[in-house]
Amino acid sequence: MLTNIKEKIKSRENEIFFLAIIVLLGVTAVGALRLFLLTPEKPPIVIQENAFSVIVPEGGGDVSFVASKNGTKYYPPNCKAADRIKEENRIYFASAINAQKAGFERTVSCSASPAGKP
Repeated sequence: MLTNIKEKIKSRENEIFFLAIIVLLGVTAVGALRLFLLTPEKPPIVIQENAFSVIVPEGGGDVSFVASKNGTKYYPPNCKAADRIKEENRIYFASAINAQKAGFERTVSCSASPAGKP
């Protein structure tokens, strides 16, 4: 009996192969369609220029806080962590309120008092 089944499979080997290919393509197409329909559409990324005011010191202007445009924390200028921020990534704020309005949080690694003040 087992030999009869083997002979029937052997005689229809090409038909079985093409049927398997068609079934796999169908399952793949259904899966891709389902994945496409389940994926929510993401809103486009919007980059706002000048979203908040930034003070850039010129010739030693009065700066109370500094932050990295790539970071989430703000620092007093005399903080050692602020020294590690590359010059091209630095943004400056006159007050902690301005830094917080811009979306930055106070650092816990340094005192948040302005430079030169205790």
